[in-house]
Amino acid sequence: MSELTDIITAADPDIRNRSLDAFCRAAPLEELMAECQVLDQWRRESPNLYVRVRALLFLYSIHR
Repeated sequence: MSELTDIITAADPDIRNRSLDAFCRAAPLEELMAECQVLDQWRRESPNLYVRVRALLFLYSIHR
């Protein structure tokens, strides 16, 4: 799994509520692009609607 998928699926609110902006600012471009690829593939395969929607929101926020 990737760090972004870990954030989405975390049971711990401290991890689940991490700032996406802070993650993106700290990640190098190559890592961020790899995370996006993993996140996109993961959301396409997930049967969980909450996970798919949150992953799409993350991807939208990263690409805007």
